[in-house]
Amino acid sequence: MKTKKIELFIQARKYNWQENFKISVNLWEFKTDDKSIYITLDKKIIDIEIPELDEKLLTLAHVEQLRDQIKSEKAASYLRVIKMEDEINSLMCIENKVDE
Repeated sequence: MKTKKIELFIQARKYNWQENFKISVNLWEFKTDDKSIYITLDKKIIDIEIPELDEKLLTLAHVEQLRDQIKSEKAASYLRVIKMEDEINSLMCIENKVDE
């Protein structure tokens, strides 16, 4: 496994609408702007282990993500179809009331 050095910025952050500061750990140093105040408290450099790429594992994970996307698309599509069927039924009820 390879290692990589990462610099982290530990900052106190407060948005204009907040009363208190909160601690955030960031990969880059945020600067104060018109919406928030950032105060850098510390910087740390840490070593993280980078796993080796395993093409078979990545391919299987990719397939699993695609399957999850298919499930989400089917669910969203089903809801759209139900809504269209409800609209058709409503229109048919209106048509029948006009004929009476």
